[in-house]
Amino acid sequence: MEKLGAAQASHNIYGNFQKVSYEKLILKGEQYTDEEFKPDISSLTHPADFTGSQIASATKKMWRDKVSWKRISDLFPSAIVYKDNSKDYDMKEFSPDDVVSGVFSQSYLHTCMKKIATDASMAIKKLFITKDINSVGVYVLDIYVDGSPKTVTIDDYIPYFESSKQPAFINTNTNCIWALLLEKAWAKV
Repeated sequence: MEKLGAAQASHNIYGNFQKVSYEKLILKGEQYTDEEFKPDISSLTHPADFTGSQIASATKKMWRDKVSWKRISDLFPSAIVYKDNSKDYDMKEFSPDDVVSGVFSQSYLHTCMKKIATDASMAIKKLFITKDINSVGVYVLDIYVDGSPKTVTIDDYIPYFESSKQPAFINTNTNCIWALLLEKAWAKV
């Protein structure tokens, strides 16, 4: 059996592996869409949320009617994953301004990200295997779930509210998109 390297395996807590070579995808040049975590309503809610009740039906309708899926690269055309202070030592790599609430706030996650951006930027850097923006929208992160490392491959689609012209969850006041990508990877697991 072929051993998968960290950058070639996508894993979620349910034990499914999808062999993904993000370098090959980038060279191929075709837009990447994550088939395990699709840009549709199934990635926003649990299937049990949509069984039976009128509230569930209204919630499903709200997500379908109000949310579209946009590529981060389209929303932030001059984006970078994070600042590289090796080129400018006066520039801070991570900032709390990189993490702003979108339409819906997941305050525990946003608060943690802001604190880490302030005090532990090396921890964020170590999460990202894909450190640069790429034309196909594929990103690979190493995160820990229940103390175990997981390599997670994601695309750059995020839920977006057309009415407010902003992402549904995390947004940014800078051109750094690390928080949007990390939130998506965390949502996937």
